[in-house]
Amino acid sequence: MKNIQRFVISFLVSLILLPFTIFAEDLQGPFELHDNDRVVLLGNSLFERELRHGYIELALTTRWHDRNITVRNLGWTGDTVFGEARGYFTTPPDAYGHLIEQLTNAKPTVVFVAYGGVEAYEGEDGLPRFSEGLHKLLDKIEELNAEAVLLSPIPKFPTDITESFATDHNQIVEKYSETISGIADKRGVRFIDIFSPLMEIEDGQKLTTNGIHLNETGYIYLAGTIESALNLTPREWSVSIDLYNGQTYSKGVSIADFEHRENEIQFKAKDEWLPLPRSEGIPDIETHSISVSGLEEGRYTLTIDAGYEKTATASEWEDGVEIYYGTTCTQAGLLKNRIVRKNNLFFNQYRPQNRTYITGFRSYEQGQNVSELHQLDELIEREEREIFKIRQPNTNVYRLVKSR
Repeated sequence: MKNIQRFVISFLVSLILLPFTIFAEDLQGPFELHDNDRVVLLGNSLFERELRHGYIELALTTRWHDRNITVRNLGWTGDTVFGEARGYFTTPPDAYGHLIEQLTNAKPTVVFVAYGGVEAYEGEDGLPRFSEGLHKLLDKIEELNAEAVLLSPIPKFPTDITESFATDHNQIVEKYSETISGIADKRGVRFIDIFSPLMEIEDGQKLTTNGIHLNETGYIYLAGTIESALNLTPREWSVSIDLYNGQTYSKGVSIADFEHRENEIQFKAKDEWLPLPRSEGIPDIETHSISVSGLEEGRYTLTIDAGYEKTATASEWEDGVEIYYGTTCTQAGLLKNRIVRKNNLFFNQYRPQNRTYITGFRSYEQGQNVSELHQLDELIEREEREIFKIRQPNTNVYRLVKSR
């Protein structure tokens, strides 16, 4: 009888826990953005300094380039979960009220939250208050029917001046990262650990401007780290051609109109997504290689759209030759520049330099100029239309010819 009772209790408990188990497993699956999603980057300088680079937005939106996805960067240097850096001498709302107002006005469906780096200066004693503030912020994100994705803080990298401080401080930062991870588990939201991957980089200070803030190389690496943590398909690009049986194989790119004539191969290729750029000092985020078996002996030159060239021997092509991704990289650069331009427009709209006179307690002097801020909507939308066009991969013509 007791065994039966235990079985029944165990069965009932398993039924109760089943939805939570499935939900937890779902969080480990690939992340996805949908049509008309509005992504908000909310946090401290980690996100504000991304305004000048745009690699996180480039990485996320190129994954689903055929979907209408917009991104708003609400990063604010020195900010905390209580919005303490956003306050200024004005009438209500207070600093936290400004944070919530800005978040609400952005109408998010997905919010990447990056806090804890500033709060870590309070040491372990600050953890309870930080936890309380993060829960409160997540409550608001839920109220807005948006999905939250939590990021850990980044470590401090030692320099000649800050070596001992960085070592001690990173122990505290790691505790804040663990706290954020625990909150993510408790609330059933995604957590991205960027602390550990950055700590594993040799000479990690090369990813920063001063051991504290990421430089362009650091943001390229950060974008790739976020993609990996979201379980997105690795950015691999490869083409393999077997001339013995006339077959082509590809990954990350679709091949069409393949032609093979004497000492010449030609095909069209369309990438699944535009690439992230490469940069020295960080692991390759993606690889691009072409291999061709069955070529006669000699040297062969690959051209892409009659522009990029790469020459190698038949045996080298059979082993696989790494290539620079040509016009798609140029296209990604144009996209990055458009994203930065759009970010600057939005920054000037939601954070005008003279906001005290336009929206604050002295708006009786220049408040009529608030209409000019609304006029920026049209310019921002124009940039987003161009961004949508540019992030669509073009079709490129590849031609491999025996060198004369």
